Amino acid sequence: MANENQERRTTVMVRFPELPVEVSIPEDMEEDKVAAYVLAVADEIARDMFRDGDAEHMLFEGEKEPEYILELGRLSTDHLCRQQKAEIQEFAAEWAATKGFRREMRIEDFVKDQLGGEIAYVGFMDIVDEWGSLIVSSPSDFKITLLNFSSPRTDRVSVAHELGHYVLHFKEGAIVGEAERGGTTPLEWEANWFAAGFLMPEAEFKTQHGKCQGNTYMLANYFGVPTDFVKIRGAGLELDMN
Repeated sequence: MANENQERRTTVMVRFPELPVEVSIPEDMEEDKVAAYVLAVADEIARDMFRDGDAEHMLFEGEKEPEYILELGRLSTDHLCRQQKAEIQEFAAEWAATKGFRREMRIEDFVKDQLGGEIAYVGFMDIVDEWGSLIVSSPSDFKITLLNFSSPRTDRVSVAHELGHYVLHFKEGAIVGEAERGGTTPLEWEANWFAAGFLMPEAEFKTQHGKCQGNTYMLANYFGVPTDFVKIRGAGLELDMN
């Protein structure tokens, strides 16, 4: 057993059945790496115990509330951030700016180079096997799956939508699991709102709207998104579109 002066103890609670497991963390480990380290250990434990990927395990420190929750399974309404549309869109724009995303960037490059994620492409016949449009394994370890027959502009919105799930519902990897493709649930609404704010920040959208007098096609070209997405954004901001 290692010297207690050189490590600290944290308890990872693996549920179904409940099984507390102690994880040793090196005392000199940098704080920003502790979460990823513990989550990786917990994830390995759960995967060994539950091969069907339907387990839940939590991290506890003493008597505190759990700081991290990992779920090997699909998103549920428990993951909702439950904020208003405008709040999510404003947060998305701020998050994009903080992470260094710029309108002229390829969003696929942003995911890989800035966030450490992976973009995969599948054909129509592969959808059955690759059903998850987003798989989150740990912080900075996630995969977004796109269809290989969709347009670049559609892909741009799809990636931003999955980033909405990653940020809002998986807490940037603090929660692990998979998000299904499609659907019209509140979870999908939140991801759509995030995508709109991420790709078309309100202030910039209004500025460009004024410059082009609400021309849908010019706005779509400026932001690199489909015209339908621009129309929805404009309507949400109560702007006249043509």
